[in-house]
This record gives sequence, structure tokens and C-alpha cells, in this order.
Amino acid sequence: MLKPKVLIFGSSTILGGSEIKIFEITKRLYRDDFHVETVFLYESGIIDKKIKEIPVKTQCLDIKNKGFLKTFLSIWQLIYKGNYEAIYCFGYKVNFLVRIIGVLSKVKLFTAVESTKKDLNILAAVFDKLSSFKVSKYICVSESVRKVLESRNKISRKKITVIKNGIDLNRFNICKTYKDNKINELSINIQAEDFVIGCIGNFRKAKGQDILLEAAYKLKDHPYIKFILVGDGELRIYYEKLIKDYGLKEKVILLGVREDIPELMSILDILVVPSRWEGFGLAAVEAMACKVPIIASNVDGLSEIIQDEVTGVLFEKENSSALAEKILFLKENKFKREDIAEAAYKYTTKEFDIEIMMKKIENLILYEKR
Repeated sequence: MLKPKVLIFGSSTILGGSEIKIFEITKRLYRDDFHVETVFLYESGIIDKKIKEIPVKTQCLDIKNKGFLKTFLSIWQLIYKGNYEAIYCFGYKVNFLVRIIGVLSKVKLFTAVESTKKDLNILAAVFDKLSSFKVSKYICVSESVRKVLESRNKISRKKITVIKNGIDLNRFNICKTYKDNKINELSINIQAEDFVIGCIGNFRKAKGQDILLEAAYKLKDHPYIKFILVGDGELRIYYEKLIKDYGLKEKVILLGVREDIPELMSILDILVVPSRWEGFGLAAVEAMACKVPIIASNVDGLSEIIQDEVTGVLFEKENSSALAEKILFLKENKFKREDIAEAAYKYTTKEFDIEIMMKKIENLILYEKR
């Protein structure tokens, strides 16, 4: 059977959860003989370069420099000259533009939905409802996201499917023996006796790194506790100021954007996911696959994949005191950490293999093609 021509349309090319997912989906569609191409709304960065190495045709429209009108016309040409049978859209702006431009096109549109943020702009929710007739399927990353989409945007349940994120389990099954080598390679202020707490994610309000920094301040006088923050973004300057104001320069290490996440996991004793809202929590699953115990905020999305004190530890969202207590609890209970890590690892290997995710996505595209 001839497989359809698919366009994956993303927003940014930074190294974030959605962007990594686009890369992994593109790589596997190409492997499985789909005719796949990618396009991004903003300027070239990391992910588009990785996609070109697959090799898959990709382009960045660079809307900031080209402006709205030229970008609009570029997307128009893509949709009506590309002969795509399916377009998989990531991001609100992308969905807005593709639905408006493709109103007369017969191409099948798939919309990725990855956030549980409930206070979406009312106009955005109304637009989503009015233009939902153009969408073949909304692909939600969790049941929590599905419920928000139904209640907030009033999207019909028949239009929605849930496909949980997956990861390359082989890539994340990193042995802890990498720890000393990785610390030496990075030349960072971590000693053998240090208890290392990590946090991975773009620096924006949703991810809640400031909550972890508040907890770090409360634990400032506890010896041998260090914090590693991986990522970058709009709040970096603010976080640097917090670190200075809290007197945490010797306690907190900012590593910036990294591609070696599995190896970095080998350094960590705990991963903290302090999100204010979260549709899924890819970093949490990656840690589980590396047998790194997790402390996460008790929000929709994260609580769906973490069973409290079984596959991880949950704390009340935005409560830095509760987070500090949970950190100390796990630090002082080695056997509990090991039990949680082992249970989480077993759960991850059953539920979050990327090949399971890809089979569902490919079957959906093929089914909707008919």
C-alpha cells in the first residue's frame, strides 16, 4: 500500500519536549517509508538541523523576519502545491494559520494537544471550536489533556484520541557508572559525596523552576545538596537573579540547553518536575527509564503517570516548603529511592516505549487516509 505524504508542521526549533517529539516522529515515519517533510514557523535552530541529517526535507519560515504576510503566502503555497495527504500540526499559531489557509483544501489535519492550561484566551477557544470541522483528529498526550480540551474548547469526544508520549528506551537505559565520567567531562562543582537534584525544561512559567529555587533556598544550610538546571529561555535572567539573591551560586548549576540528557541523568540522585501545569511530563518519563526517582508537582498530566510514593513522589503545586520536605525525605531514605526507581522503570518499559506511540500515530494517519 502506498503510504501518504505527510507534513509535520512545528512552531519553534529549540530543544524542547514538543520539538524532540517532532524529530522522533519524523525519523520513524521516514524509517517506515512514509513520504515525510517538516516545516517550522520560526527561525532555524537545533531540531531542523537534526532532521536534515535523517535526511528529510525541512524548512524554517522565520516569521519574525519575513513578517506575517510573506509567511502566510509561504504556508498557502505549501498546502496547495505540496500535495500532502496529512498535516500534523504542533502549536496554536501553527494550527490557526493552517486551518485558515487550508479551509478549501482536502488535506487531513491532525492537531497535537499537549497542555492542560485551563485559562486559554477565550477567543482562541472559540476559534478552535469553530474551526474544528477542519480537524480529522485532535491527538492528546494524556487523558488529562483530553478532559481539558472537551470542557474548555467544547470539542466533541469523537474528534479526540489519546496517544501518550513515548521515548527511545534503549537511549535512556543509562547505567549509573557513567556518573563520575560525566562530572569530570563537564568540569562542574559536584563532588562524589554530593546529593544531586536535577530539573530539565525550558525556562518559562509553566515549568516552575522558580519553585525549585525557593526550595533550594530553604535547604541552603543542608550540606552536600546540589542542584542542576538544564534548559534556557525567557526567564533565564530572572532565575540568575534569584540564584544570586538567594545566595545559591555554590549550590545551583545552570547547564543551558543540552542534547546529552541520558548521560546527564546518570549524575542525578533525584529529578524534580515542579510544573505549574503539565500535559504529560516527558522529562519525568525519561528519568523513570534511567531509574532516577522523581519528585513532581501534583498536577494533571504528571499525576496521571506518577503514583505517589510508588513510581514517584508528588507535592502540592507551587508549595516550595512541601517540595523541600519531599527532597529531604528521599535524601534520607535510600531504600525508598531505590524502590521508587525500580517500580518506575518497570512501569515505563510497559507504557512509554516510543514504538507503541508510533504504531498508533501511523495507524491513525493510514486510517484517516481512507
